[in-house]
Amino acid sequence: RVGRLNPRWNEVDAETGSKPDPDQRFALAVKLCGQDFLSVMTSVVESDLPARSFVEEALLKRTEVDASGEIIAFLSGGMPW
Repeated sequence: RVGRLNPRWNEVDAETGSKPDPDQRFALAVKLCGQDFLSVMTSVVESDLPARSFVEEALLKRTEVDASGEIIAFLSGGMPW
């Protein structure tokens, strides 16, 4: 995704008639990566980490579901992944 921000070898800015500024494209890439990172971290912090307690509880109670302990049940109905 970020690689597509690199100017093509023959790209010319329609307004100025010159080649695009690589520093400007780099700034766009930094912003894009920052947004992606924030999105992933938000998902981890608000969804994946809280789900860990449900998984731990299901693992601790797995022998109550099946004596072999090979089956776990999520009382909440499932996990986000």
